[in-house]
Amino acid sequence: MEKNKKIITTPIRNTIKKFDGKFKTKQELLNHVNKEHETNLQYHQVYYEASKIYEEIYGKKINDAQILIQMAEEEQKKGLGEFRSS
Repeated sequence: MEKNKKIITTPIRNTIKKFDGKFKTKQELLNHVNKEHETNLQYHQVYYEASKIYEEIYGKKINDAQILIQMAEEEQKKGLGEFRSS
């Protein structure tokens, strides 16, 4: 039985996690993953997996904005700063 060359396995995910950010582009990352694991993954698969890993490590970007707003509002209530939306 031929192994499926279009599925992201745990070793492939680990390679994406290890090398994302080490290449200039996601295309270079894709080429590396396909060569190292003898796969035929497509760009969107590696891009999506890299995005999921980023969110797992750093959280969603919207959370940062919400935390910043919450901190600014708390400081304003304490009289330590002024919070204005543009």
